[in-house]
Amino acid sequence: MTTQRELDMVHLRLILVSGKTQDFTFSPNDSATDIAKHVFENWPAGWEEERVSSPSILRLIFQGRFLHGNVTLGDLLLLLLLLLQDDLLSAVHMTQKATAICVSTYFVLKQWRSRVQTCWVAQILRLTPPCSSSSSSSAESSNEEKTLVTRPAACVCGRQTFALLRMLQGEMGTVVFPITMMTPRESSLLTHLLLLLQLLLPLTLSFLHPPHPPQVHVPTLVPRTPTPLTRSRFSAQAHLDFTTHCNSSCFHRGEQDEELTDKLAFETLYADGSRTLTAVDVESEDDLEGDVRLFAYSSPSRGARVKPRHKRVRRQIYGADGRFNIQGDNFLLDYPFSTAVRISTGCTGVLVSQQHILTAAHCVHDGKDYVKGARKLRVGFLIPPSINSTKEDLNSAKKPLVRWVRVKRTRVPKGWIQGPQEVSMDFDYALLELRWPHRRPFMRLSVAPSSDDLAGKRIHFSGFDSDRPGELVYRFCPVEEESSDLIYQHCDARPGASGSGVYGRVWDNSLERWERKVIGIFSGHQWLEIDGENRDYNVAVRITPLKFAQICYWVHGNRLDCVQD
Repeated sequence: MTTQRELDMVHLRLILVSGKTQDFTFSPNDSATDIAKHVFENWPAGWEEERVSSPSILRLIFQGRFLHGNVTLGDLLLLLLLLLQDDLLSAVHMTQKATAICVSTYFVLKQWRSRVQTCWVAQILRLTPPCSSSSSSSAESSNEEKTLVTRPAACVCGRQTFALLRMLQGEMGTVVFPITMMTPRESSLLTHLLLLLQLLLPLTLSFLHPPHPPQVHVPTLVPRTPTPLTRSRFSAQAHLDFTTHCNSSCFHRGEQDEELTDKLAFETLYADGSRTLTAVDVESEDDLEGDVRLFAYSSPSRGARVKPRHKRVRRQIYGADGRFNIQGDNFLLDYPFSTAVRISTGCTGVLVSQQHILTAAHCVHDGKDYVKGARKLRVGFLIPPSINSTKEDLNSAKKPLVRWVRVKRTRVPKGWIQGPQEVSMDFDYALLELRWPHRRPFMRLSVAPSSDDLAGKRIHFSGFDSDRPGELVYRFCPVEEESSDLIYQHCDARPGASGSGVYGRVWDNSLERWERKVIGIFSGHQWLEIDGENRDYNVAVRITPLKFAQICYWVHGNRLDCVQD
């Protein structure tokens, strides 16, 4: 017979990359110290080799919210970090001999309260200034600075150093201290804990100061009668490594009303190969010129185009690779990762309704004709292993299982169908309609706000990068530049991630909370010639009010349902 004490016990489960699990059981009367020590003493064997995926550690920590009594999420995080304190301090002092960045540190957690929820933010206390070339001068400086100076910061280690450094820049004057000479266990655990804390930081700060973006007016698209076209030949080759070039003139390009209206016309491809072209009219309280002005962000001054003096080297990974594999059925099937789907031409898509997938246009069309794979286009959903699979089958399976569903209809904006020599990333998006509805959660669309109005000024997306076959890869990063139609960033990505739904946490006025919403589509790589210099970015197509109206009409078939929240 189960006792009341057994019913009150708290259970946590840690899931490793390999799928192995480790259960932890606590009493509601256990202190935070007891819990943290118990976790470390009973850590699964071999974790140094396997490492814990970032979603795994997130799952462990988030389950801490269900703890009873005097044990809180903050207590658990604090003690996990404090248990590393002695080793961290030793490692820091050892780096003095190598004249590396050196501070004696310990971690505290500061509680930020809001009317929505309570979060915990990591802070670091500086006890000594950075090391100088000699340990003696460092000690003298340490004696002079006895006052604790508190500032938001983080301690980053391992191969994620530079990736996390980029993510931390601009966060309340965040300072990053690279720490070396740590054991693999300490390095991996600390990296993932800091990833969690940095994910919470922008949300916490944003809860305290909700944005007040200007009201966005979504124009109304009125479609005309579709015009039949000749059947597609499906003669194009799919090129997943999509790279374009842009100078100051195209970065600041503005188009006339007639040009925009013409490019918002769209082509529909049916499963039997037939096509139609639908022209549209735009009804808006403001002229289309106002729509362009709405997202014409100020940018650094651009000079005239200058031919490059060096050979361009294509790259989509910036510094250390900041991507994270999402592994394990418990995470692959969880929102928001479950909204990412595979496209049979080799790309990625995002679920935006119960029957529609948003992806990149170049995944199905090269600007002149549809690619060969679009003839029998399919969408792949990740699924858990069959309950009838044997244990040997599950152990030998290295890739998640995929269930493929046929596409009934594909829509591409005319702005993309201009010919291979004239293709532009501005209209690199397409919508796929499935034959049958799916039962997965989907992510809603939103007009892309300014990056200043995104929680943490960050974007996120998950895709099936070609260099990691069969794996779903997640990444996030700050927005670097913005134009009226594109979002420039340095999120690490490789071919295969094209078509991923780029999302951010957008303030929802009706719900009075931050919501994940798709604000763009990952397109590829672009070289910008700015002030005579080449700057390379990974680029996402921005969902403007006009594009939102168009995609929304494709999804709902009723322009009255297309209103921005």
